[in-house]
Amino acid sequence: MSAAAHAGSLTGYLSDYTSAKPHCFIETSGEINEFMKMHVINLAERGLRQVGKRLYGAKITVMGLAYKKNINDPRESPAIKIIEELVNLGAEVRVYDPFVPSLATKVGVFASVGSVEEALSGAECAVFLVDHNVFRGISMETVKGLMASPVVVDGKNLFAGGEGVVYMGIRKGLV
Repeated sequence: MSAAAHAGSLTGYLSDYTSAKPHCFIETSGEINEFMKMHVINLAERGLRQVGKRLYGAKITVMGLAYKKNINDPRESPAIKIIEELVNLGAEVRVYDPFVPSLATKVGVFASVGSVEEALSGAECAVFLVDHNVFRGISMETVKGLMASPVVVDGKNLFAGGEGVVYMGIRKGLV
């Protein structure tokens, strides 16, 4: 069977299946979103292990608190659950978002530090959750120069990785 024929048969199958269960895609997308939060934490843990560190006690900076790029709305942000889980696992969490001054979670209120440099300085792992325009200007050289152990979890395809950086990208085939 050709790729096009196979794709057509899948499309037909999915449309037949979803017409009988229209809520299925919504439920499935919700499950995937929940899985991705844990996947990000697992990537951070794996990256830290590569530099001989544990998640417990690690200095982790969460970059991006908003729900989507270049806005100041943190409602429904994946950062909330990710921060809660990191803290519950013993990580020391710092946050930065140029649009969101603070974020309330079940484990406390996190105030955004004042700059990218302050956020990354001394961090052992940086987790990028939002593709704010200001984050796109960060170079891997800056990351290496500021971080104690440059482990980067890139949840938004902001970077291409780099020499001397443990890069854990999502949707790039690198992980």
